[in-house]
Amino acid sequence: MQDLLGSDFDVLAKDEGYFIQELIWVKLFLNEKLSVAVEPPATSDVANWKQCESQAIQTLYTKINQIFEGQTNQENKTNTLVDRMVKDYILGAKVTESIQKDFPILYEKQMSIKSSVESSLEVNSLLTELPPSQFLRQTMDDYREALKSEKFDSIFEFGVVEDLCREAVSDWLIRCPLNFGGV
Repeated sequence: MQDLLGSDFDVLAKDEGYFIQELIWVKLFLNEKLSVAVEPPATSDVANWKQCESQAIQTLYTKINQIFEGQTNQENKTNTLVDRMVKDYILGAKVTESIQKDFPILYEKQMSIKSSVESSLEVNSLLTELPPSQFLRQTMDDYREALKSEKFDSIFEFGVVEDLCREAVSDWLIRCPLNFGGV
């Protein structure tokens, strides 16, 4: 058999990760969108995260409490939204990690878009006349439009883009100095 192949013959095996760029172009050509399959966070994941990230969670509670200030059931609404924001943050982090691993070029683009929107977030929160809930909705819409302008809605399934948007808002509520009543 060796005399048929030659002594310098090597077998080169490639997996699907090697062809990611081609896969993206083929999917676009076929009008198919990329999906990102991740498990949603369990209730225990949310509870564990809330216990471990005490300063971040306190900041999140304070900001979300400002959103519901003066409303009936303020504490219940705050707790419900904090749980949802933590769940969105964990799920979005998993989606982002999967994109980073499988589609590194798209990950870099997404991080650049997120960073760009984030860079003006603090100033915008100081200058806005919108109530916090409307400001957050507007910020998410702006981020969604920025992703669309870079064709993320043409590349990824709808749910992936929505997961990225919700992760960004929850991340910004946790990390960024948004001036919701001096918070």
